[in-house]
Amino acid sequence: MSTPNAPRGADGLWVIEAIGPRGSAYWEAGWEVGDRTRADRKIWHVTYRRIARDQPTRAAAPDDLVSLKRELDAALIEIQEYATAHGLENFATVFERS
Repeated sequence: MSTPNAPRGADGLWVIEAIGPRGSAYWEAGWEVGDRTRADRKIWHVTYRRIARDQPTRAAAPDDLVSLKRELDAALIEIQEYATAHGLENFATVFERS
């Protein structure tokens, strides 16, 4: 399913899967430009719409907890460094503690 005004990158279309008792629902984001003159430059509005529901859910492969911990640790370090570099000290502190 395609949304003509959605920002797209090289990664293509992204959807969110919500797993429930009757199967999976899939949601797609629709992006619109809002007030282009906002001082804080937060001009994008996003609306999520369900594009499928009650779909069979694929069984996920069991996760290797040691690898997942390593990936999470690396991601938290990156987020903390990003927050610090952008003057977001409150967030940096939270991610550093994590």
